[in-house]
Amino acid sequence: MNDENKEFSWGSLGESRWRELQQQEGATELQLRFACARHQGASATRAAALAGYSGDKEVLRRQGYQANNNPSIRRLVEKADLEAPEETRLTDAQIGAKIDRLIRGPDGNLALKAIELRQKREAAAKESTDWPDADGFSYERMVREIINVPFASTFLLGVFCDTGHTALSCIPMFHEIYWRALRDCPEYVEKLRSQQSAEMLQDLKERIADADYQRETRTKIWAEIGVDIGYADAQIHQVRSALIKEVAQ
Repeated sequence: MNDENKEFSWGSLGESRWRELQQQEGATELQLRFACARHQGASATRAAALAGYSGDKEVLRRQGYQANNNPSIRRLVEKADLEAPEETRLTDAQIGAKIDRLIRGPDGNLALKAIELRQKREAAAKESTDWPDADGFSYERMVREIINVPFASTFLLGVFCDTGHTALSCIPMFHEIYWRALRDCPEYVEKLRSQQSAEMLQDLKERIADADYQRETRTKIWAEIGVDIGYADAQIHQVRSALIKEVAQ
């Protein structure tokens, strides 16, 4: 191993937690140590040296570049960044941007962890600053951030009304959630429908028929990230049309 490996540290997560992440990803020892060093802010070349890759500076540079683009290593770093963001040496704004990117990413598990982390950061900000009180749209924003993650709609239905006490018609961002859930897991939607009272089911029927239900709120929530309500409507229409076509066949 390279002499610089003597400076390697497992950081605040500790070796045992890194070993658990290693097993999840099936990473090699070098990959694990490289990810650990990168998570703590080392450059790719420096991380290669700390991990134990051998060679002169140019060789380490090439090895670091290759390792930095390895999918397993990147997932290791992402997971560690979510568990110990304070150790990344990123600014607060950079950490926030990274969390937002993971929320919109294709990995559902990472997205949910990122949402949890963002909620913790917001709660901490409220306690330590004069951060303004929540405006009542936190659930709507949560829906917006993860709705395109595979099966997020099913997860959201479970969060909002799996107990049977909340009407399906009253869930936030109804049209965003309902039609995707009906597409992804119709059996689960039917299960929830069976738990609704007659009044709830009548309300649900009316909401399904009303394309403008919650439109003012939806327009506000999507506009916050620069998305036109027409685009959001088009996505819903696409899902609905596919469901109607499937039923017709």
